[in-house]
Amino acid sequence: MKRFKGRIISVVTFLIAILLWDYWLYSVNGIKINWLMDIFFTISVMVIVWWYSSYYDRSVILLSKLKDSEEKYRKLSENYNSVINSLNEVVFQTGIDGSWIWLNQAWGELTGYDVQESIGTYSLSYIHPDDRLNLHKELSRFQDGAGNSNVFEFRVQKKGGGFVWCEVFIKYEYSSKGSFEGMTGTIKDKTFRKQSEERLLKTNEALAVKSEKLASAAQLAAGIAHEVRNPLTSVKGFLQLLEKKESTMPYFEIIFSEISRIELVLSELLTLAKPHSTLFTNVEMKGLLKQVSTLIESNALLNDVTLQTSFGDEEAVVFANPNQMKQVCINLMKNAIEAMSHMEQSKYLHLSMDVQEMFISVRITDNGAGISKEDIDRLGEPFFTTKESGTGLGLSVCLKIIEQHGGELLIESEEGRGSTFEMKLPRLMIDQHILE
Repeated sequence: MKRFKGRIISVVTFLIAILLWDYWLYSVNGIKINWLMDIFFTISVMVIVWWYSSYYDRSVILLSKLKDSEEKYRKLSENYNSVINSLNEVVFQTGIDGSWIWLNQAWGELTGYDVQESIGTYSLSYIHPDDRLNLHKELSRFQDGAGNSNVFEFRVQKKGGGFVWCEVFIKYEYSSKGSFEGMTGTIKDKTFRKQSEERLLKTNEALAVKSEKLASAAQLAAGIAHEVRNPLTSVKGFLQLLEKKESTMPYFEIIFSEISRIELVLSELLTLAKPHSTLFTNVEMKGLLKQVSTLIESNALLNDVTLQTSFGDEEAVVFANPNQMKQVCINLMKNAIEAMSHMEQSKYLHLSMDVQEMFISVRITDNGAGISKEDIDRLGEPFFTTKESGTGLGLSVCLKIIEQHGGELLIESEEGRGSTFEMKLPRLMIDQHILE
């Protein structure tokens, strides 16, 4: 009915007017009725009224559709702005002169500048001076139609001072005639990625330097070991002959003790310098750690250290050389005991194992003097040691063994509170019945 509302009202109004006219003309004035003429006139005028009224109905319908379209556009625009403003990336549009035409709310979060106060300002004025010239050259080149879009990295100024690294995607807008009209695009904060890249670069450089040092140390160690071992063997042999003849001299025991120490250092140097082929097999770590705790228990008692162990109920297997695994554990535990040698309070050494889905974690924890952060960063370097009589090679050998087994060694320490050495090894998944 809404489609014919105007026509119906117009026709009804016209009929009422005709009836009133006929009443006045025929009844009041007494004029004789001409039915043919009256009916023809009435129908003709009704058709005309109906036809003209249809324009009104169509205009009402069109106006209603227009209002619906405006409402839909308003809602769509609000949703669009809501979505754009909820993005973490800055979305922008510039004019032909490079000034901001439109910015979303992320601009304020990134730079601290209010969006409204930024609109109309020159976009390149927010770029770091060192990056501005190169960017301006690139933009000038593309304004001539050399491309449609590009990605840049540069620093954007913050309102409170300083700059933030950003990745900017720019799309160039051209008219139908090919002339440059402006830019649209996005700005993404890349500060964290840049910092990560710089940290990674520094880490890689440090690792490269450390690797070079280790390689040099290995070559030096091999040379020293081979050069010293042969004359040392001769010296030791002649001293043994001399001992038989001069058995009453009191210094032979000290001499042989020091020679044994030199041989130990040479053995560690060779281990560090030249990788040996080792036999790997399936090793049940709980049993191995129980053997290690038994071996180290007497040493702990002699140094008044209480040894505590916790291995859990779950058995776990690693693919390893059992002797080397024992060597690593014993070396780390002896280091922990020696770190507590000068303590007067109660001394504790805790050996534990934690079984995860993909790896096995072996922790050796003491309540000794702890290690400074500067020294932790240097642990494992050949000839660096925190012990008065250490060689600095034991931990290097341990790290080499753990690396050969596909594991890693994590160190946590606090001066005056103790240290924790955590060895993580890949777990070998084997059915329980095979172990039994």
